[in-house]
Amino acid sequence: MADTQEQTPREMEREEGTVRRWIKEFEAAEKAEDTWQRQAMDTWLRYSQKKKGQKRSFNILWSNTQTTLPAVYSSTPLPDVRRRFRDQDRIARKVAEVLERTISFYWDKTGSDRKMRLASRDMLVPGRGVMIVRYAPEFGPQMVRKDAFLSQEVEGEVPRAFDEDGKEIDFDDVQFPPEDALDEQPFFEREEEVKLSDDIVIERVRWRNFTPLPADEWSRSRGFRIKKRLTKQEAIEAFGKDLANKLTYDSPKSAEGGGQHEANKTKEAVDRAEIWEVHDRDGKRVLFIHPDYKEEPLKTIDDPTGIDGFYTMPEPLYFSSPADDLVPLIPYSFYKDQAEELNDVTVRIGRIIRQLQAKGVYDKALMGDLANLNEAEDGELVPAEGGTERKLADAISWWPVEVLQQVLQSLLIAREQLKQTIFEITGLSDIVRGATKASETLGAQQIKAQFGSLRLDDLKSEVQRFARDLFNIMAQIIARNFDQESLQRITGVEMAPEEWAAVMEVLRSPDFLSFRIEVETDSTVAPRINEERQEITALLTAVSQYFQSVGPLSERAGGPIPDEVVIKMLLTSVRRFRLGRVIEDELESLLPGSGRQQQPRQDPEKEQAQAEAQANLQMKQLELQAKQQEAQQKQAQAAQEARVSQLKAQLEMQQLTMEAERSRTEHEQTMEAMRFKHQATMREIGAKSESTASA
Repeated sequence: MADTQEQTPREMEREEGTVRRWIKEFEAAEKAEDTWQRQAMDTWLRYSQKKKGQKRSFNILWSNTQTTLPAVYSSTPLPDVRRRFRDQDRIARKVAEVLERTISFYWDKTGSDRKMRLASRDMLVPGRGVMIVRYAPEFGPQMVRKDAFLSQEVEGEVPRAFDEDGKEIDFDDVQFPPEDALDEQPFFEREEEVKLSDDIVIERVRWRNFTPLPADEWSRSRGFRIKKRLTKQEAIEAFGKDLANKLTYDSPKSAEGGGQHEANKTKEAVDRAEIWEVHDRDGKRVLFIHPDYKEEPLKTIDDPTGIDGFYTMPEPLYFSSPADDLVPLIPYSFYKDQAEELNDVTVRIGRIIRQLQAKGVYDKALMGDLANLNEAEDGELVPAEGGTERKLADAISWWPVEVLQQVLQSLLIAREQLKQTIFEITGLSDIVRGATKASETLGAQQIKAQFGSLRLDDLKSEVQRFARDLFNIMAQIIARNFDQESLQRITGVEMAPEEWAAVMEVLRSPDFLSFRIEVETDSTVAPRINEERQEITALLTAVSQYFQSVGPLSERAGGPIPDEVVIKMLLTSVRRFRLGRVIEDELESLLPGSGRQQQPRQDPEKEQAQAEAQANLQMKQLELQAKQQEAQQKQAQAAQEARVSQLKAQLEMQQLTMEAERSRTEHEQTMEAMRFKHQATMREIGAKSESTASA
């Protein structure tokens, strides 16, 4: 978070210019997408049946979307991380295992399956689905050991202490290493914010909150914006109390993406501030901006992940790739006119059905007869009060339902024709929708299924590409930022310390995804795996059949076929297979003149005897090694016991020495006390003698 109190006027002017620049940039981006935004909102409200004043309708948009969505996203994608060249690279295999387990863990933890489904729905309704991967480590206070640097001690003064930044610290806080640790530096402990754990968050971004800067393709995009609405408490936690108090909080009357669009006009319970999360690819930084606060960015984070390309957002899901910009195409727009006609026909059908009633008018003179006849029971005859000269059928005129029925029949036919027209535009055949006719042949149904899925294949490939890009971004974040402890805890992979060190070295290398590891989804790699399996099966079958035919051919030739001929004939077959290149070099090295010494053929019984002898020799060697290890263990144990006995003897000797020293000290103290006492007695006797002589 920027600190305006420490900035110079020039720096503040530059920061203010940064905010104003991004506001202008996204004003231009909003203008470029304004038409799409309005059409997308109208389409979304039609799909969700929330459009104001929406009449009775045939919601073909909802029907087509719900039919297409499970066809393009049918199951949860699973990460498939493997060695790129399938060679014997144990470390690369372990790296792939660690990445695959970590990606799978976070994919499940963050509920990304539902988010992928929602993003796929956004692709099918407004035309663009967006998701982003965030690296969200947990930080917390922890006591950290720091080196202390002492100044030269001046005579009579206490030396001064400084930290690594040259700031003076209290000398009483300095701790000194043991006297025998000459290479260690004096140190002190300080509480600092440190990374406690690693974490990844996968977020689905709502289409109306995402705005990219204009570009002809995603790889050339210079930046994008994600809109957020934060409460004041959330703003305080994110940017500090001082900046949070400078923001504008409001409650727009829109629940579906902006006051300029028709939506559910519900007031938010808590006022919020609109925050722009700006990803600047050129500057490799993330800025947080409030459009009403132009003095400076609320926060700036320099390259939070360090991955290639900077963006942690894959190219959005597009229903149809835009030709020369990043503005999506709305699927509904291609059959909107027909859908509106379908709605009009449906409304008219409803009106006609309401008019289809058995009603009419009658001659007033026959009112009594009609009343009596209406009350009569089944089979009962009633007298005619007005006489029988006038027929009852001539006295009643019924509502002309025959005309209404003809109109209704025409409208129903028109509606079916409009539906078929829409299905032709969208490419949703009756087979895709699960509808068919009993009169159709199996061949006709297969043709419909084949051609009906052609358009869906493009959408499936787009969703698979999106999932693969998400996995690749996750793999890079994990490789660049996760600690070994986090990976061990998450994956549970057991390796020796030196193997873990080699794995971390590969993960930290800048090009490990390009040269040694590839990240795919199960759906994108499955066709290639099946193709390779079929080719391997065909290759093994061809080789097996070849060797089966070599024996009979040798018998016909009257003797064994030379190795050179056998190998050359095998190479002719192997070279026809793409996977045959793996063994082609090995086969060529067996040819004469290749530099590899040919081994003469041996008798099978002799080879078996040699193999058994070799196996027995290896068993004896293993037994000898086991005995040697057992003897070494016994020697080590005996040496340890001798060492313990020696230490015990040294300890007892030290105790005896200490006791002897204590006894000697006590004896000296006793003798000294007796000498003092003797001297005192002699002085007393001398004093008495002098007093007697004077008397």
